[in-house]
Amino acid sequence: MLAMDQRLWLKQAVFGTTDLTGTQTHELVAIKELIVDGAIRAVSEHDVDPAAAAVLVDEELGGESPGRIKGAGLRLSVALEKSQPSVYEEEPRSVSGELLAAHRPHLPKVLVRYNPAAADDLARKQLLDLKSTPDRVRQSGLPFLVEIIVPPTEAQLSEAGSTGRFDSELLPGLTLTAIDHIKETGARVDYWKLEGMPDAERFAEVLRRCRAGVDHSVDAVVLGKNASQETVARWLRDAAEAGFIGFAIGRSIWWDAVRELRAERIDRDAATGMIAQCYADNCQIMADALGRCTLQ
Repeated sequence: MLAMDQRLWLKQAVFGTTDLTGTQTHELVAIKELIVDGAIRAVSEHDVDPAAAAVLVDEELGGESPGRIKGAGLRLSVALEKSQPSVYEEEPRSVSGELLAAHRPHLPKVLVRYNPAAADDLARKQLLDLKSTPDRVRQSGLPFLVEIIVPPTEAQLSEAGSTGRFDSELLPGLTLTAIDHIKETGARVDYWKLEGMPDAERFAEVLRRCRAGVDHSVDAVVLGKNASQETVARWLRDAAEAGFIGFAIGRSIWWDAVRELRAERIDRDAATGMIAQCYADNCQIMADALGRCTLQ
């Protein structure tokens, strides 16, 4: 899955503000169209199997991307949550059912930002609010994906000494607890999108926790977290060894191309080519790690 559902982050990264003009909003929509072109080129020029490929997009800045993704034969995933730093809040058009009806995605998705060691009453309430979303998705006959991001607290970073040590020493245990808390809400989750773990054993541990005590099929994918290609490749191999079925990577694939294009160091064709190549390369890494071919 090529993820491009960033909204608040993208606004800040490109313009340094979330209060955009119409022209600025149009430019971000154009960036997402560029990324879709890269995904489509990965299929047409690098033999990525469209049945194994997916693109995750949001409605706010996605423009015509959802229709183009499906029209190209790729799977469509659509973000149902508001883009905000809080734990979880659903988009109004998702609550009303309009978003699912308009796009009929193959895989609806929500992002939950949740650190169980720092959860206050509001965080726990917002987590409980998650329950209604998968119920509505299931009524539509669609599977449901939950992405978990565990934002470190200042105290946790101080304890760990660095972001890297937080990720390797504290994140795995916090992720296990976050999975438990989400499952305790009664939310039915078919796919989990999880942060990179320090090794295959930890990936396997979180996958077992996702599947524990449920009566339906559950799978997981690993996210990219804007990490270096070297780190992403290690995560893909370790995740595949542990039983993960794929990845959902965004900025690690397309952000360099977007920056080069905006700086006018490359043209649009070269930018889409960079995205297509990087996406195809990661597909091949995952395919090789899984021991099966996702390329035609």
